[in-house]
Parts: sequence; C-alpha cells; structure tokens
Amino acid sequence: MVERVLMVLAMLTILLGCGNETVTPSGKVQQEATRQAKGIIKLTFDDGPVAANTPVIFLRKDTPLDGNTPAVLDVLRKYRVKATFFAVGEQVRKYPDLAHREYSEGHSVQNHSYTHPVLNKLSNAQIARELRATDRAITNAGIPRPHLFRPPYGSSNRRVKSAAASLGLTQILWTGPASRDWEDPPPTVICKRVVSSVRPGSIVLLHDGSGAHTAKALPCIIKELKAKGYRFGKL
Repeated sequence: MVERVLMVLAMLTILLGCGNETVTPSGKVQQEATRQAKGIIKLTFDDGPVAANTPVIFLRKDTPLDGNTPAVLDVLRKYRVKATFFAVGEQVRKYPDLAHREYSEGHSVQNHSYTHPVLNKLSNAQIARELRATDRAITNAGIPRPHLFRPPYGSSNRRVKSAAASLGLTQILWTGPASRDWEDPPPTVICKRVVSSVRPGSIVLLHDGSGAHTAKALPCIIKELKAKGYRFGKL
C-alpha cells in the first residue's frame, strides 16, 4: 500500500511539473503561448489619406504630405495586418475613396482634425468645428462615425479633451518615442526606431500622409515584430 501511494505521489509531481500545457514534438504549443504572452501592438498612421506622388506642404513647412497611403495599405493587406488611421478631414474630402478603402479593408478610421492645427491654441468653438467637420468628412465617405481622435502634434490640454468628449471622441496619443518617420529618414532607420522601442501593448505612431519612406519601412517593422512574437490589432 505504501509503495502504491508513493507511486501516485510521484506521478502527480511529474504532471504538476509539466504544467497544464500539452507539449508536442514540434513545440508549436509552446511557441503559441510565447507569442500570446508578448501581447498586441497597435500600428497607427496619421495625416492621410494621400495619393502617391502628390507631395504638398501641410500647414507647417516641416511636415510635407509626401506619404503614400495606397502603398501602406498594400503592405498591410499583404501581411494581413489591421491598423488604425487617424485621418485629416481635408484629406478625406480630397480622397474619399482612399479613406473608404482603409475602412473596407478592415482598418479603423478615426479623427485627426480637419486642417491639422495646434488644437490647444484654438478657442473651444474652433476645436469643436475642426473635429465635427472631420467626423462629417469621414461619414460622408461611407465610414462609421469616429469614436477616437488624435490631436495633431500631440498638442492637447483639458479644453481640447473636453471639446472632443462633448462630441463623443476619446483622445488617443501613442506610447514610447515617436518614429519620426515624417523626417523621411531611410526605411532601415524607421524600422530600427520602431522595433527597438516597442513593448507589449504599444501604440506605434507612423504616418501614411507625411512619411515618404514609411511604406518601405513597414515590411521590416511587421516581420521583425512578428519574429519577436507580437501580434497586431486596431484601436
């Protein structure tokens, strides 16, 4: 009897030591558990939509609209990644089909103001007009009304958040250092900046509207982060 009890205890110890996970010869279960533990990364894109090869100056001379929304969308579709686009109302009016493509391909389309001003320098009424006009532009393009907004340049205060909240918009910024892709560094530099700063749950700031090399950097970003075990989602 004693020997039998000891044998049962030994078996329990072995089972508990292995945990609840079933180990397969290929190790796929363990890899999946590691991947899930890393968490979900949110890729976000500002300042668009813009068509390819149509650079224009965008409010401030240091922020030209030299991005390429179609190329960004092509990369996201190729790698089956969903993202969030914070769209500028004027650009949505100019390119409603591009904005609708973002939505129809499963991405989230949210509010980034109408003319990309520094919102905290505006009056309450002006802030509300900027956000309301963008909501209209987005819904007129056949996209659901936004529930999130990102203030241009990240410039915000209580008045901005309050004006947005009165329109049903919640402010979303980003986590970690910005990629500074709007400065148009080489794609390898953009990729390195993003990958080195990402943590579980990160909200990554990129630009489809004002980043000339963002689309070229995107495959590297996606592949590097997937290799580290991250998954992607939208806001």
